[in-house]
Amino acid sequence: MRHLAFLKRALWPVLFFLLITGCDDSEPALPPPSAEFDVSERDIRIWDVVQFRVASENGEVDTEWHFEGGSPEHSDDTEPEVLYKTPGEYGVTLTVRNEAGETTIEQQRYIVVSEYENQFGSMTDSRDDQTYKVTIIAGQSIMAQNLNYDDGKAVHYDNDPEHGDVYGRFYTWEMAMDACPPDWRLPTRSEYTMIREYLGGEYAAGGKMKLPGTDHWEEPNEWATNSTGFSAPGSGMYMPGHLEFTSLGKSATYWTMTETEYDNAWTMVLMSRNGRMAIQNTSDKNLWFSVRCVKD
Repeated sequence: MRHLAFLKRALWPVLFFLLITGCDDSEPALPPPSAEFDVSERDIRIWDVVQFRVASENGEVDTEWHFEGGSPEHSDDTEPEVLYKTPGEYGVTLTVRNEAGETTIEQQRYIVVSEYENQFGSMTDSRDDQTYKVTIIAGQSIMAQNLNYDDGKAVHYDNDPEHGDVYGRFYTWEMAMDACPPDWRLPTRSEYTMIREYLGGEYAAGGKMKLPGTDHWEEPNEWATNSTGFSAPGSGMYMPGHLEFTSLGKSATYWTMTETEYDNAWTMVLMSRNGRMAIQNTSDKNLWFSVRCVKD
């Protein structure tokens, strides 16, 4: 019996050791990831970029995004940037994966994309009942569409009336001086200069005046945001007897009422290839350019 008791006492440490070493010392299993994400903004304007970001508490995960109406439409980045070009309400779907599994979240009508709404009203030309959007830049009320008034001489690009709704008509300087509706007139050189400085200077202002994208401008349409609501299309120009109709999508040139000492007139010019807003004094009054009118 004494030998049996001794044996039991000797076995207890061994059994205790086996009990300890037999326990599972592996790390706790990872939980499935959370398909949560952050977004820079949800209510945007066309041609705005939205940044998405997977929730940081997930740690290392594989991601799969689907952006309805966005560019790109799919992404596997954890912090993708997405461009939206068309108005609408668009869904976002995110799937995240780790060793424990995967989780998917779908947010319908999550990103709301609107047209530019920074025009501050409209005006109706009493002569032909055409209505034009109006915006305010540097305190100045100015038309947010090219003048399309038929004075009997003004022309559409390629003489095609279908261009009128977007690009308006072309006028010589003499015609432009009389083309604006009652109580409206051509801007002065100084007024365009004031607008340019208000918008950050010559090389920053142009992009803020142009329609974005390539529907009405050729690539690259640099820096175009239309943040002013001026909404300039690349209307081109008319040069009778020389290049005829030219530069559609490449440039837009607008008359001012200010003459130069060389009997030319000052113009404001926007271009596709850069974000510049040029104001130049080399324009022959017999050339045909676009017109915007300001409230007198």
